[in-house]
Amino acid sequence: MGRDALPCNVLSENLRFSRLKASIVNNTTEQFDTVIKTCKSLFIKKTIDYGTAWRILRPESITDQIFIKAQRIRTLEEKKNIES
Repeated sequence: MGRDALPCNVLSENLRFSRLKASIVNNTTEQFDTVIKTCKSLFIKKTIDYGTAWRILRPESITDQIFIKAQRIRTLEEKKNIES
């Protein structure tokens, strides 16, 4: 074995790690795509229900609204966990 050659077990580990990394990236991409699809669908439904009143808001106001919604979700989740 030359000085630059790696032992078979190291090559095998590197290959296994590369496959695992590729699997994680693909899974993450699929999860991201699923969440984006769900959010887009919900956004379209809410736009039909309530219109596009959000368009007159400044970006800071939209950020505030998202924060308020996230807080509400957390409160509901915590309440659900306490009741369980």
